[in-house]
Amino acid sequence: RAAFNLGTLYLSQKKYADAEDQFRAAVKLEPRGVDVYQSLAETLIQRQKLDEAETLLKQRLQENPQVEFVLLLAQVY
Repeated sequence: RAAFNLGTLYLSQKKYADAEDQFRAAVKLEPRGVDVYQSLAETLIQRQKLDEAETLLKQRLQENPQVEFVLLLAQVY
């Protein structure tokens, strides 16, 4: 949970590259965490990595339909 919390701090400080690194680490440690993927997707959107965000969100929606993922996907489009 430490990587996720640090990523959240970086995201709030708009340090998007650092946040992305932490969220990627958190995904490896907690691959089923909805909030981890949601935060990673938000960060990717902020960094204008829209293709990667779209791919991530579509994969997550297939495995675990969550309204948060749908809303983030709408931001990509």
